Amino acid sequence: MNRFDNDLNIAVLSLREVAAWQVESALTHQDSSDLVVSLPALQRSSVWKAPQVESLWDSIARGFPIGSLLLTPYQHKLGGQAMLLKSAPRQMPTHMLFDGQQRATSIALGFFQPWLSGIGEAPASLWLDIGASGNKECDFDFRLITRSHPWGYPMRGDRQRLETAEIRKAMQAFRDALPHIDWPSRCPPVAIAWPWDAIAPVPVAALITACQEGHIIDNLEEALDLVLPHWAKIQTRFGLLKDSLHVSLSAEATRGKLLRFQNAIERYRLPAQVVDIEETRPATSVHGDPFRPDPTETLFIRLNAGGTPLQGEDLIYSIIKAIWPDAAQMIDKIPYRFMTEARTAMLIARLALVKADSEGNEKSIPAAPDVTRFRRLIHMDNEHPQFRNRLENYLKTQAVPLFEQARLLLTESSNGLPTVLAADLARGESGREVMFLLLRWIERLKEYGLGIEKLNNPQRNQTIGALTAISWFSRRADRCVAALWPELESCSGERLAGFFNRKTMAKCFIPVRGEAPMPCLPTPELLDSQIRAQITQPSGNKGSFSKPESSFWQGWEWYERFAIPMVGELSRWYALSLPEALSTGNEEEADISSRSQSDWTFFADRLWGERRLVLYAQRDALQAWFPDFDPTDPNAMEEANRPWDIDHIHPRYFIEGRHNIPRIIRDWHGSIGNLRAWPLDVNRSDGEASPRLKLGSVSDEEKSSYKMHSAKEKRALSFISDDQWAYWLDSTPESNFLPRYLAESKSPFGECRKNLIRAITTRTSALYREWYDSLRIQHLMPSASGF
Repeated sequence: MNRFDNDLNIAVLSLREVAAWQVESALTHQDSSDLVVSLPALQRSSVWKAPQVESLWDSIARGFPIGSLLLTPYQHKLGGQAMLLKSAPRQMPTHMLFDGQQRATSIALGFFQPWLSGIGEAPASLWLDIGASGNKECDFDFRLITRSHPWGYPMRGDRQRLETAEIRKAMQAFRDALPHIDWPSRCPPVAIAWPWDAIAPVPVAALITACQEGHIIDNLEEALDLVLPHWAKIQTRFGLLKDSLHVSLSAEATRGKLLRFQNAIERYRLPAQVVDIEETRPATSVHGDPFRPDPTETLFIRLNAGGTPLQGEDLIYSIIKAIWPDAAQMIDKIPYRFMTEARTAMLIARLALVKADSEGNEKSIPAAPDVTRFRRLIHMDNEHPQFRNRLENYLKTQAVPLFEQARLLLTESSNGLPTVLAADLARGESGREVMFLLLRWIERLKEYGLGIEKLNNPQRNQTIGALTAISWFSRRADRCVAALWPELESCSGERLAGFFNRKTMAKCFIPVRGEAPMPCLPTPELLDSQIRAQITQPSGNKGSFSKPESSFWQGWEWYERFAIPMVGELSRWYALSLPEALSTGNEEEADISSRSQSDWTFFADRLWGERRLVLYAQRDALQAWFPDFDPTDPNAMEEANRPWDIDHIHPRYFIEGRHNIPRIIRDWHGSIGNLRAWPLDVNRSDGEASPRLKLGSVSDEEKSSYKMHSAKEKRALSFISDDQWAYWLDSTPESNFLPRYLAESKSPFGECRKNLIRAITTRTSALYREWYDSLRIQHLMPSASGF
């Protein structure tokens, strides 16, 4: 029973009472509580990562304080939302949890028993490895498994994911323990998994059950039978749990640790302060401001100066929910929005701001409001008195069809983006601007009775091309969008359908404060010509590519030999295209030369590592392999891992730690030309395999799980053509060679050097070409009249 001090407004709570807010079974028949607690709508969802949950439980078990909670009397007008482990309290809430959600949810995870309620959609489960000896930071080895890591994390290290070979072993162990259960996906549910890299992992819920029955050690196996019926079949990396458990329980250190845990479960208390916000609300006088911020909103903002702070978009989203508790449900109803709820809310607010003032200057792009300005806007300042009404109207009626149109364009067009790239387009600072431009363009189309479904394929692809060009290759996406904005607002009628064209994109090439937001992007043919001229065909005093023992190989410099000098057709194209892009034609020759140099160097550097080109080229494979992958899953406790690796086609094994590897090979080896996206569960097992082996055969797993029927099909899925395959095939000797073979210039190793560089540079150009041609980038760049 909680002890409540009416004078101090403080409740002293047991762990069971806090856990019962989400796990009703946490309270035994001997317990009772006066508090029924829910979350207000303005709270964010749970954001803690596994190490934070584990660390908190170590603090509890050791008797360390973990801070206090903040409750307020229940207010119906604040709405409510589901906690991580529970949809709603069984009784009418008495209070709302205003601060401490992450701690309360972490506590509840210790009492949570997903194993007794079917497979379900349990987000996580908490275990204690009683066979482990602790580490420098923690006495107790708590282990959290999640939907994205159902097999847990490595026992030691920085909580990176398990090696693929260990994941395979873990999944086989899960199947062996529960052969009657069909997994709904390749990733097993939390309810049938356990920490694989552990000695004697026991669910914390079973330990707590053993505590309430008396002596924790004497009752542990009986509690395991109740909580985890299949526990005797569990096998970890170190052997059968049953055997490890008996060994661990015989150790005095383990027994002492479990008794400390029992003592914490029975005696640990944490304070909860209760603040009645209604009592802090001032009476509105005749001269008062009826639109002053609500005390609830003010308190929430101030609280979030600590802990894991809400900032920017997240805090604005909470303010919106404080005013309209139903806002969260409205945004949740937007399917395939490709972004977080907070970013969605910010974009909607910014769209509402475009027209909030009918006399405003529509030629000027509205800046994303900061928290201070947003609070003024939402409380109806004189500058935009209609903003609040417009925002509410967007949430109620306009947002769903608007985002559906965006989805239709980005992922359903003939050469559209895979879901992961559509989501990527909305991320970061550039994503905020690019998606805002897209949504506003869709709005403008609607004004003239146009929709995405009425656009032809070239128009749709060219639009995606413009958006990805800004996102992937611009220097400043915000300045590109600002440059396009006046054109978008003044465009009308059918011209809007083809808005993203060479003429409008030219605005992005004009310098702003001495720097152009967007570089001119050369054609793939020009990239090919530069590669030939500077890499695969040069000769002279710099040495020859064709002679592996020449100074070319050891004297190579990225900037000196490729990213700065422009030769032949590439140099001529820039000289002709830049005056056109700047719409003057009379630029000083030195200025054009300097700008050409800047654009090319920026492009070459960006192209080298632009992995999104790899994902775009392999878009069909990714969609076929992982049709259900959702990179924006809002329910995961942590960012879900992608189900593929970015794999080096020619392994790093032959480069890293090797001496005398030519500089040109080191420089190009990490570029996109040597990368592919490959299923996580079939990758990593061939980390030392040469391209000859990796691309020349198909494993049983690749055949059964990913329907690859031949090596040629496997290469096509890797975006390697038959012409490229000849280079990859001969990038290593046929057999019997040392890992450092690239350090040798004599035959046949010298020929392998040349073939590896040809393979990587040829594929780099092919990746760029796939994007450039598919999305009609040439129609967005200067035409270079006379070229």
